[in-house]
Amino acid sequence: MSQSPGMLAHMDAATRRRTIIGIYGTAFFSLSIVPMISILVPLWAVQHLNATPLWVGVAVGARSFLPLLFSIHGGALMDRLGTRRVMAWCGIVTLILFPLYVIWDTMLGLIALQLVIGLSQGLSWVGAQALYGQMSRGSAAHAGRLTFFSNLGSFLGPLVAGFAADAAGVVGGFAAVSGWSIALCALTFLIPRSVDGASARAAVKVEALLPRVDDYRRAATLCLIPAVALVLAFTFVRIAISGMQSSFYVVYLASIDLTGTQIGLLVGCANFIASPAALLTGPAQRLMPGSWVMVWMTVVCVTFMTITPALSNFWLLLAASAMYGLGVGVGFPTLLSLLTLAVPVELQGMAAGLRTTANRAATLVIPVGMGALAEFWGIEASFYVLGAVLMGATLILGVLIRRGFGRVD
Repeated sequence: MSQSPGMLAHMDAATRRRTIIGIYGTAFFSLSIVPMISILVPLWAVQHLNATPLWVGVAVGARSFLPLLFSIHGGALMDRLGTRRVMAWCGIVTLILFPLYVIWDTMLGLIALQLVIGLSQGLSWVGAQALYGQMSRGSAAHAGRLTFFSNLGSFLGPLVAGFAADAAGVVGGFAAVSGWSIALCALTFLIPRSVDGASARAAVKVEALLPRVDDYRRAATLCLIPAVALVLAFTFVRIAISGMQSSFYVVYLASIDLTGTQIGLLVGCANFIASPAALLTGPAQRLMPGSWVMVWMTVVCVTFMTITPALSNFWLLLAASAMYGLGVGVGFPTLLSLLTLAVPVELQGMAAGLRTTANRAATLVIPVGMGALAEFWGIEASFYVLGAVLMGATLILGVLIRRGFGRVD
């Protein structure tokens, strides 16, 4: 499938510079909020709210419930009203609500905040992806750079959160995330209004903000494109593995008496490796088609997350985290590039929202499912059972690709 140059090619130098900094900057800060709160929320729930494993899973999974329902709507709003405009409002909501994590000190409050902040943070990340699609139109180089910065943020974020939690308790960790959200807002407003075109000046009526059945119908139609269906399937499998990392991976590490800083380092190590690994996406796709890059990188991710309970030594855990990061780093920009090439430029927001819906479906189901497994069988069994299921799904996708399904490379 041929690539068009995208909007960046038609901008003056100053506008292009602000746009690129804004896209990469919002990718850095929006996605990195996820691993930061993935450390803090389980610790807060266990240490301060005395939550059981099942309730920890519910609290972690709640972050994905509203994005599951409204990511397509959010993406459609970006296509209709302007990506930068929607991102700006989401950044403001995230900034305002973060301090409430420690003020509303109940399990109900924790779940409620996870619901709303999950949506606002998630749409900021959808916006960064949509802007990538609109501005660079499937460029593998830009996809690699976007992933480099998002993973760099996801490396530094958990380290900052873990260090702050060790120095000032979990409250200090939440304060650090509030600082992160300030930077997210600032970089969103750095993006020129002109990237939204006429949408930036259009008046917004209340009815325009409401979900439309037609948007969901059009998104469902996109699923009929084989390449899109393949990307969504890989998204579910890969984010299911990420859901393991963002829930009971932290609980397991705490159970073997690792410190907050060590946990932050292990979570962040994957993203540290993923950042430079993302720049290997182009060379990897010269060695084999992008669809097969997705298969092998997903196998790497599943394998090295699933074996976690077999490891108790910090350095072995660090090595496994690094290998997991390699799979994430090379796999994600490949996935993003394949999706962008399969969808028209005017539907990039909807496509990003659709992918995020699959993403959130996995991150909603997996923590709750692992919580139930851990409640009855123990944490170790939950890793092995889920890992086996996801490896089987990956092998099935490999068979479909071998038969030519959904390839755009």
